[in-house]
Amino acid sequence: MSSMRYSIITPVYNREDCVTRCIESVIRNVRPGIELEHIIVDDGSHDETADIVRRYADRYSHIKFIQFPENRGTNAARNAAVMAAHSDFCILLDSDDYFVNDAVAYIDSVVSVSKYRAYMFAPDDMVGYYEKNAILSGESSKILTFRNFLHKDIGGDFIHCISTAILKENPFDEGLRVFEAVFFLRFFKESQEMLFTNRVVVIRERSRKDSVTRTMIASNKKTIEKYYEANLLRYNWFLDDYVNMGELSSFASLLNLLLYYSLLLRKHCETTKWYGELRRLNLPIDKINLVLFKTGLGGGYLWLMKFYFIFKYGIMRRKLS
Repeated sequence: MSSMRYSIITPVYNREDCVTRCIESVIRNVRPGIELEHIIVDDGSHDETADIVRRYADRYSHIKFIQFPENRGTNAARNAAVMAAHSDFCILLDSDDYFVNDAVAYIDSVVSVSKYRAYMFAPDDMVGYYEKNAILSGESSKILTFRNFLHKDIGGDFIHCISTAILKENPFDEGLRVFEAVFFLRFFKESQEMLFTNRVVVIRERSRKDSVTRTMIASNKKTIEKYYEANLLRYNWFLDDYVNMGELSSFASLLNLLLYYSLLLRKHCETTKWYGELRRLNLPIDKINLVLFKTGLGGGYLWLMKFYFIFKYGIMRRKLS
């Protein structure tokens, strides 16, 4: 039997319609010999979510409930859960997702016989992507590296089981939402090697109208500011890694993103900085960036994007309703 302890981390906000499904899926995964706790952080919900979670916490000793008096964002909720965790590993499980019945037992069967600090498993909606990815396809298990993600050989996302110590030492930025990739890249840098196992352990609901991802389309100034901040974190945290590993093509892509968002936001000093760095390093500049830089039409282009996305996602919302 394994002596591992797992903390399942679930932030929740106004999910009275589905949080029970998530909680019950963890209850079904409780097994003798596998110690786990389910830390649920209510992020200032206005519906019945907190009452539902509290009733479960009163009944089941493995459920730990933290309640914010007001909404602080997903990353703040994750940080609070991680800081309260008493475990070797944290498993991140969103409130609108749920475990398959043997998820934790299977995760434990992998973790307990290996020595990695970060593990990745499959959600049901990513299986098709894994099959098409040259690195992930074929084998059921694969050792991935920090460089694979720095170079963007692998995109998409995973169900993460990560060393609690790594998460405590590298908290999520509470000012950003959705931009998990940049934070996970920092976790991967700490781990260097991660084990991916292509086994579905979580079922995810991705058609919700209140999905956070749907609220972060780059079509307005506030959202684009967040995209800029996330890429600036990537630049500040991993600049030396791009240089030392000779990842110039990936670094060029990052600089072009910074240039693009600064052009849209009319950040003149930053625009000059990123354009100058691309020139200094003799890296290619995207055509759209050259046009916007030379014409100064970044703000106008942002307006065009806004109307485009209003039209595009207006149609999508009608299809979902």
